[in-house]
Amino acid sequence: MEYVNRRGQRYFVFQGKTKSGKPKYFASRKQNSDKAELVESLPESYELFENPADGLVHIRLRRASSIIEAERELVERLVLELSSYSIVQTIIDRNFIVVYVPDTDPVEASERMAAIFGTTPAKVAEWTASETRYSAELRFELVDADERLFVAERFCYRSSVDDWISISGASALEPLVRKIAVHLGSDSFYDFF
Repeated sequence: MEYVNRRGQRYFVFQGKTKSGKPKYFASRKQNSDKAELVESLPESYELFENPADGLVHIRLRRASSIIEAERELVERLVLELSSYSIVQTIIDRNFIVVYVPDTDPVEASERMAAIFGTTPAKVAEWTASETRYSAELRFELVDADERLFVAERFCYRSSVDDWISISGASALEPLVRKIAVHLGSDSFYDFF
């Protein structure tokens, strides 16, 4: 089994054994292993996971979530439509939809690089998008699965906090995202407290 991450790096999936003889699964950029065998597929309880922050690939146990894919897609679409970002990554992590934003805007970087080096902006933007690091800045927590109510949180970088802080009350997802996404990428985003 192979997987190619956003940086174009190939990962191979292996099955080995723990010291107690139980199976363990891991992803490696090496195509061979002395202590494990390549596998064609993973058991149902495992999944490949590409970390949005740095593109590293891991094998992990599947995480149950009450959030549906259409809700994640709604968040991503609205954030791209309303925020200043031209690219983001959104994932479902348990009962959260997490929005990762790039540390370097690929469109802005491509325009600067094209002006300096005379390169094609699209190629530079593609390279920048694959190589940049992403940071989790915003997330929506499902707090009522029956009513489909969410609360929004932003990451706080104050040294005394360095954690997620709530920035809204419970609300339906679409109006909540619309209210907050327009501020993402601007100083007003940090006025939410």
